[in-house]
Amino acid sequence: MDEERDFAYVVQQGYLQCYHAKTNLLLAEAPLGDVVCERATLAPDKSALALLVCHPPKLDQHTTGHVANLRRGLQLSTLNTKGAMMAWGLENEADRDETRALSAILFIRPLRRDVLVVRLDDQGVSRTNLLRSLPGLSSFLLRSFEADIMWGVDDTDCLAFSTDSSSLATPIELVSLGDEVPESKAFFPKSPHYRSSKMVGNLKTFAMIRDRRFIELWDVETRSVRHTAQVPGVGHILSISYSARFLLVLRLQTPGTSTKARDLKNGRIKLRPQRGNVYIYDY
Repeated sequence: MDEERDFAYVVQQGYLQCYHAKTNLLLAEAPLGDVVCERATLAPDKSALALLVCHPPKLDQHTTGHVANLRRGLQLSTLNTKGAMMAWGLENEADRDETRALSAILFIRPLRRDVLVVRLDDQGVSRTNLLRSLPGLSSFLLRSFEADIMWGVDDTDCLAFSTDSSSLATPIELVSLGDEVPESKAFFPKSPHYRSSKMVGNLKTFAMIRDRRFIELWDVETRSVRHTAQVPGVGHILSISYSARFLLVLRLQTPGTSTKARDLKNGRIKLRPQRGNVYIYDY
């Protein structure tokens, strides 16, 4: 929403549309294709709009159910009951996460995601070219990458402009948006062992969880870890403050008793119990 110009930007039915907020008139639109918009942010100087979109996979009903389970925070766990059994359950520190290894067997492929940047050119009364591509680009597409399907809480939360609107932080890199072709300024760490990544508002610090239980704060400019802390249980970063001093972290822990899964008489499996608590970490 651009409150200064009374512009409202929406993505619907495969189009990016700009409406005049007070009159509800459609001012401009541009096709995006068959995508789902996951995040969007407006540059501070209102000169550009960034979108993070994904391409929904075409899956059969069986595989669609597996994807839905992953997005809900469930994982495949191997349970030591009577024989080798696998079941969906919330992540548990006593379990080994088998999801990644079994995703190939279940035909769950990584999702393709695109970072789109739309140049906003307000031309007064005539706004036929309001939505334009950046200089040096032939389309809105800035970057394209693949990401594993996981719990929505653990998605990389990184789509932000710098305060002067000259740079854009994406889930994979920091990009300089100048008058020429956009250039990469820094790449962010990428590994199957990392998740729950969050970027602070000043684009100087990147926080993530490594190996399920280690919080790491990275310096974006030097691409080095400047602080590490171990989280009891299994950690998930929910949010991070603008200065990176405070982190909101969900911790999943297994109680001291009843840690074994049980095979009930009706054939259903009762998973190991666990406890979830939300903590504020002060750095």
